[in-house]
Amino acid sequence: MAEEPVAAVPPPGGGPTPQGRLGRLFSGSTGGLLWMVFGSGIGQGIALAVSPLLTRLYTPEEFGLLRAFMSVTAVSGTFVVFRMEAAIPLPKSDRTAASVAWLGIAFGAVGSLAIGLLGPLIAVPIATMVGTPDLGSVWWWVSVATFAIVLDKVLLTWMVREKRYKALAARNFLQGVGQAGSQVGFGYAPFQSVGLLLGWILGRIVAIGGLFSSGGLFAQGFPRRKDLVVAVRRYRRFPLVASWAALLNVLGQQAPFLVIGAYYGSVSLGLMGLTAQVLAAPVTLIGDAVSRVFQGEGSAAIRDGVTPLRPIIRSNVKVLSAISVPMAVVLVFVSPPLFAFVFGAQWREAGVYAQILALGYAANLIVSPMSQTLLILEKQGKQLVWDASRMIVTVGGPLVAAMLGYSATVAIATLSAGFVVCYGALWWTCVRAATRYDQSLVGRGAGTTP
Repeated sequence: MAEEPVAAVPPPGGGPTPQGRLGRLFSGSTGGLLWMVFGSGIGQGIALAVSPLLTRLYTPEEFGLLRAFMSVTAVSGTFVVFRMEAAIPLPKSDRTAASVAWLGIAFGAVGSLAIGLLGPLIAVPIATMVGTPDLGSVWWWVSVATFAIVLDKVLLTWMVREKRYKALAARNFLQGVGQAGSQVGFGYAPFQSVGLLLGWILGRIVAIGGLFSSGGLFAQGFPRRKDLVVAVRRYRRFPLVASWAALLNVLGQQAPFLVIGAYYGSVSLGLMGLTAQVLAAPVTLIGDAVSRVFQGEGSAAIRDGVTPLRPIIRSNVKVLSAISVPMAVVLVFVSPPLFAFVFGAQWREAGVYAQILALGYAANLIVSPMSQTLLILEKQGKQLVWDASRMIVTVGGPLVAAMLGYSATVAIATLSAGFVVCYGALWWTCVRAATRYDQSLVGRGAGTTP
């Protein structure tokens, strides 16, 4: 017979035990965020720690190939899933949610296969257009990476639905370790020229392993045809409207890199790629964690129809501002000598790019996690308008600068300014949508005004 557990003895005065405080710290939404940050922190920390070695193993041109590949697969991996993954947290029934998830996987599988089959027709033209000719020779990897991204999106969002934050932490940890280890190893291999790219793909594949669970999506079984039809009808606005918003969103993020590559060459693209990797680290570490937890908690609040959203947005924006603004100020003052010291003298120009982009990435970190507000409120139209506007601004600025013959630094400065303007508009849009939702709760007698 098993022993009875021994109750923890409370400290004098009846206060909580240290174990109790620690348990509460890693439970609920705060605990979910801590688990996510913990897993991401280790994974990202390892990836950043090996970056000075990678910049000495690989050339800026090879970093440019990786950046072009990442941009293309980010677009393809977002489009082929038709935004079905964003609808996974919303259904009350797990059976309906599983149907939505399987639809996303099916769409992604067909789309990924089509990308591979179209390679002989589109690979070389796309590679030439983005100023990275070597991309055409590795096009079949685009199909593999696209489907890996689809699986990652669907399984990750299922874990968000179930609030399995430890699994998400494991995923983030495995991605960082798998990518860093393989990129360093391939740097000494005969096929070193594509080592960065292959390492990045392996990191995404390894990350999927952290999302498998005996109680996860695959435990639900394959849905019936009737369930699939119900899911398509109920959440048809996601493929019909939200998918286009998602495509515009990822184009707004990735197309500026492709413009830099097309007009300034693979070396400038590689320098900007390293800059983005460094600046995106806190966005990945903190912003993605906040975004996933906010998506899970916000979706749960929508399902229960009681909890207001605006106080959640306000508190998260305050915390993210307190983190990101000081980091941006430091980068503005020390980036060029810091990059030259850490990554090597040939990467000093990347530090200049970091100076310019620091405020833009700070705005991204502060606001982008809150964009989940529009998805969980099913305001796909507003999301589409903002994504289209952001793409026009962030692509149009660098494109005009390049066409007028300005330097790469001027083109990047227009991108940073565009980020600040667009994310300010996104914050305002999300707050307005949340305010109207909270007012509807008061009208129904549920919740309180923020």
